[in-house]
This record gives sequence, C-alpha cells and structure tokens, in this order.
Amino acid sequence: MNGGTEEGVKEHSASEVVRNGLIACTLGYAFVAIAPVIVASSEVHGAAIAFWRSWIDFFFIGLVCIFRKKMTKKMFIKCAPAGICFGASIGLFFWAAQMTSIINASLIVVLQPILFVVAAYFIFSEAFTKTDAAFTVIAVTGAIFLVLVGTNTGTSDIKGDLLVVVSVSIGAAYFVFGRKTLPTVPVPEFMAGVFFWGGMTLSAMISVGTVNPLTSIGSEWIRIFSVAVVTLLGHLLLNYAQGKAPFHMMGVLNLLMPVLSTFLAFWFLDQGVTALQFTGMAVVILALALHSFSSLFRIGFAKVDNKWQNLAISRRRGFDYRLVHRRYSSKSFPIYTRGNVGEVFPDPVSPLTADHTWRGAEILEYEISCIDSQ
Repeated sequence: MNGGTEEGVKEHSASEVVRNGLIACTLGYAFVAIAPVIVASSEVHGAAIAFWRSWIDFFFIGLVCIFRKKMTKKMFIKCAPAGICFGASIGLFFWAAQMTSIINASLIVVLQPILFVVAAYFIFSEAFTKTDAAFTVIAVTGAIFLVLVGTNTGTSDIKGDLLVVVSVSIGAAYFVFGRKTLPTVPVPEFMAGVFFWGGMTLSAMISVGTVNPLTSIGSEWIRIFSVAVVTLLGHLLLNYAQGKAPFHMMGVLNLLMPVLSTFLAFWFLDQGVTALQFTGMAVVILALALHSFSSLFRIGFAKVDNKWQNLAISRRRGFDYRLVHRRYSSKSFPIYTRGNVGEVFPDPVSPLTADHTWRGAEILEYEISCIDSQ
C-alpha cells in the first residue's frame, strides 16, 4: 500500500470517531423524543411514568451488568451525582409544568444548549468558534419559533418558570457528570447506576408529593413499558456518544427533540401542525445538519493539560502547545507523532503526522500542554 492510500484510510478512521458520536447522539435524542408521543393521552402522571421508567430500565441494564461482572462499589458511587441529577431534573420539570404555561416551560427548555456551550468552554475547555455560535443561534431561534407558533395552554407563574430553569440546569449537569464519569465507568455500568440513583430520587419526590404511581389500567402499563424501552435505548446511545461528539454539539442536537416530537404527534396522533411550525422545524434540522457536518472536519483526541480534548476545537488564541509525553500504542490503532518531548508547536495538531489514527478516549499515550505564547 502506498503512502497516499494509507493516509486516506487512516484519515477516514479518524473522522469516524466524531461521526459515530454525532450519529449516536442524534439517534439517542430521536428515541427519547418518541416518549412524549407514547404518553400523550396517558392518565398516569408524568412523574409516576418517570419513576417506573427508571426502575424498569435499572432491572434490564442491571441484568446485563450481572452477566458482565464489571460493576464495582466505586463505580456505583461515581454514578450517584449523574443519577441524582437525572431523577431530580425529571421530577422537578413535571412539578413545574403544573405551575406554569406549556409555552413558558418549552421556551426555557430549548435554551438548554446555552448551558452546554458554557460547560463545554469552561469545564471541558472546548473552543467555541464563530461558526459554532452562528449555527447554535440559528438552531435555537428555529426551536423558539417552533414553540411560539404552537398552541399555548395554562397560565404562567414566575415560581414555575424558575423551577423549570432549575430543572433544565440540573438536566445539563447530568450530562456534565456523565462526561466526567464515563472515561472510568463503562456505559452499561454507568447507566445501571444512573437509573438506580435516579429511581431513588424520584421515589423520594413521589413519597413527599401527591402523585399516585399505581394504575389498574392494563394499557397504561404497556405505555409505561414502551417508554422505558425507547428511553433506555436513547440514553445508551447518548452516553455512547459522550467523549466522541463535542460536548456543545450534544447540547445543540438536543433541539431535535421538540422537532421530532412535534412531527411524530402530527404523523401518528393527527395533531395539527401549521406551516409556520414546519418552517421552524426545517430551520432547526438544517442548522443542526450543517453544524454536524462542519464538526467532522475538526477531529482528533488527546490529553491537553490532563483533560480529554477534541484537538482541533481546543485551539486557544494566544497559546502554544508543548509535547509532554509520547509513546507508541500497543493497540492495533497506533499513534504516530513527530518532534521531541518538550518541543513547542503553534497548535495542538502539529505534533502529529498526516497518517495518524485515533480511538477517542482510549488514547492515553499522547499528551500535550497548553502554554502562554506571549
């Protein structure tokens, strides 16, 4: 095989890391978006459905973990922050939905990507380019337009609005804790811990409230079981995407949920959707598609200042990068670097040759340090 052909093959392998993450994230949100359509006419309270969903999913994923025999007490405890945030976010949202209008709650929810952008920049040191900002603004604007032209029911209340803000913030924290935990906890074990701690949190919230989690209607149990299955698949895909897709993109792709839920309600439940709503849906989908496509050109992962980075989106203005550590991988996907340890480069990708390959968070052999170039 000549050098040019080998380079093309390995560049394709590199792009697959981000591409697979974005695809998994998109499919994950698609599965989660099915849930509101399933329970649209349910007589069971949303918090009760979330309660059963957590415990049903814990049972299924728990069986997988029993056969895998990899769960440890340390892993289980590490999952607690993400699990508590997972349960609290759902419980608080359904509580808030009873206190404020649907349109207010929906508007606050579609602003959640802003929290992902902030976390991506300040917690995970992801650079946020003008291109990212433009696509994010367009997608959020389209989602807001979709909500505003819909039908509003209920009356607004400032306490309910604030509670939605808290719920959305805690929901974003679930993804942040997941991002931090998943490098050391496998996805099945992480999800088992999340559903356990989330189920415990929802159990406590239901016990102090007035929600009855039981129902004698057989069809409702079918709905609950169906919701548990689709959301289990959705969250497994979302957590698989962690560490592969840029974190801010996971937040922006979240805007697919109101779009898909609206479309599914129109298609399967015969709910009315106006031309203006279709316009908003088209804007969101187009912006997300273009944003995802542009992200495929910014790939590569390594440790920068002891934090996992997507290299090309980690470029900081006014800083250079020093090669701290280099070791050839013993895996079938080696890392090829050039330059000497301690050498300074103008950007994080420079120490790599054109024929490098990546395996996301599995890469432990290549570390660089961000330094002030002034």
